[in-house]
Amino acid sequence: MTATKLIALRVALAVVAVAIFPFSAPLGMLSILLFLVVEFIDMADGLVAQYRGHKQPFGGFLDISADQCVETLFWFLFLKYDLVPLWIPAFILIRNTFVNLMRTSALMSGNTMFGATGMLTSRLGRLLVATRFSRGIMVLVKTIGFVAAMLGYIVVTYGDSAVPFPHPGPAALQTTATVALTGLAVIHLVRGVILVRDARGTLDAFLWSTRAAAKVDQ
Repeated sequence: MTATKLIALRVALAVVAVAIFPFSAPLGMLSILLFLVVEFIDMADGLVAQYRGHKQPFGGFLDISADQCVETLFWFLFLKYDLVPLWIPAFILIRNTFVNLMRTSALMSGNTMFGATGMLTSRLGRLLVATRFSRGIMVLVKTIGFVAAMLGYIVVTYGDSAVPFPHPGPAALQTTATVALTGLAVIHLVRGVILVRDARGTLDAFLWSTRAAAKVDQ
């Protein structure tokens, strides 16, 4: 099993999870379980790639793009059932689009996203963006928010007995989801600002500065 196959598997499982979620309480609980499996595979594919020595520059971009595809699927689900404020997924999707353009520019210039030739050039940037710990914090916050949102919907729709374990109630679950996902948006903002600061040279590809525009005119 290669890392790329694991990436494809988790995207497929995410599609299934989103598709079955609204039909019944048991399927909703299964959807939550599938989401947790997807997040576990997300951690595993990076370890598999590292173990097998798969370090192609495009590999990291593929992994990040798959993460964003999975997130977007669940954002659509949450928006459909009014489980999150619109601004949170809107901000994250816009931020991801802009950062992905920067990543594309970096790859076209022969750079990588991480490592010695990566987009992150400062020690702070590597610490807050590139380390497994920093990524783990982001995944943990996302997982808490997504699971709380889905559990809240199941409790409100099917009753307390639909969740086979103790829970704090729909109001507390909704608050937990909103707080966690707001925190996720803040994390994305901080990581995005750091990335733009460290890799601001990639912005020249989009004629961001007058200096870049002048080079094109010449």
